[in-house]
Amino acid sequence: MNNILFFILDGYADWESGFASAKLNKPDEGYAVHTISVSKAPVISQGNFFTNIDYSIDTFEDFGSCAALLLIGGTGWGTEHLIKGYDLSLYNSSLSKKITTFINYFLENKILVGAICDGATFMADNGYLDNIL
Repeated sequence: MNNILFFILDGYADWESGFASAKLNKPDEGYAVHTISVSKAPVISQGNFFTNIDYSIDTFEDFGSCAALLLIGGTGWGTEHLIKGYDLSLYNSSLSKKITTFINYFLENKILVGAICDGATFMADNGYLDNIL
């Protein structure tokens, strides 16, 4: 278990992923950072970095190799209408459910899930932070 998946969407905050991936991806740390998203289509960060996606949540199966899942923040959580609080009339419940199902697998198997910025807002919006002390 040494892979860490960074979940990113179009408009992801590249500076949020940059600091974490630079540290975690060092050979002496024992981790390998990979990207995952709702599809394997490349995404573009807020800083205009064109980013290839290693895995799609629809086809990823190698959970046994994962040490963590990290939801990176950015504008994509809003433009994809994944957070109810931004505009409930536009909320994409189907895609949100697909992401929460993916997150639930990690949590059920006691694999660390973390989130930054609007990734954390998504987690809160879906009740994951309700019982955190």
